[in-house]
Amino acid sequence: MSQVLSTQIADVQLSELILGTMRLAVEQPDANLAVLRFLHEQGVDTHHVSSEYDTYSSYLALHDQLKQEGFATKHIIKLAAPHFGEKRFDAVSFEERIDRELANLGVEQLTMVQWMFRMEKLDDDYRVKVTSEQVDEIAETFSLLKKKGKVAEFGHFPYSNIYAKHVLDINLNRTVISYLNLFELQDVTLAQQNSFIALRPFAAGRIKTLLENHELINTLAAENVWSREEVKAAIAFFPLLYPRVQAVVCSLNNLTQAKSALKYYEDVKKLQSNSIDFENTIRKMTNFVTRNY
Repeated sequence: MSQVLSTQIADVQLSELILGTMRLAVEQPDANLAVLRFLHEQGVDTHHVSSEYDTYSSYLALHDQLKQEGFATKHIIKLAAPHFGEKRFDAVSFEERIDRELANLGVEQLTMVQWMFRMEKLDDDYRVKVTSEQVDEIAETFSLLKKKGKVAEFGHFPYSNIYAKHVLDINLNRTVISYLNLFELQDVTLAQQNSFIALRPFAAGRIKTLLENHELINTLAAENVWSREEVKAAIAFFPLLYPRVQAVVCSLNNLTQAKSALKYYEDVKKLQSNSIDFENTIRKMTNFVTRNY
């Protein structure tokens, strides 16, 4: 089994496969630890973490054990500022949230913060207006946190194309972190044009229906002269068919899932190395899903 490669995103290196910790089996700490060890040994050294997940406290215990065993882990941490119920960005409270994560993880630096501007009811006009008014303060806060060594890099989860375009246009942040899979294609343009980390590549389990669709697999295999396993890999890790997508966040909670994901990754990397016309393949895949699902 090939090692998972690292990718350079702005000022940091992350593994191209990132473990999403949201679906860890909290009642099976030993099994979780086995998964984390196995993935680390295969090069998956980056974890996507949030204190909002039910698995957070369980993950912290696992992370502590990994540290004791000598595994060095990188983290993408979800943090909102403003959060629900807040109207504007507040640098002091944002840094306090950073400090809590540093203390909880027992690390000196967060590899990347997935920054979000949240609202109970999304209002892009308001978010664009406030961000424009506070862009200097937000940018200075990001810069200061990097200078202090508390955060190595920032990405942003935009919630909408409108807000993503604004953040990119004002050059506040260049790394988009958002959903991308064959069922959730609303951010395809962002993935085509920007540094992009794909969330939910398996569409919360829905991709399994495509992996079991013999018509889709046979059609793509025949048209592209691919093996059935290569077609399955292209479906599972569809985001990696886009050259600007640098990493995918996969929620895995057992060794069987982990080994399958690594096999799909290995096959997708082989396809990437063959200079394949992915644009045509992507069009066929998305058209099939649109027609049939």
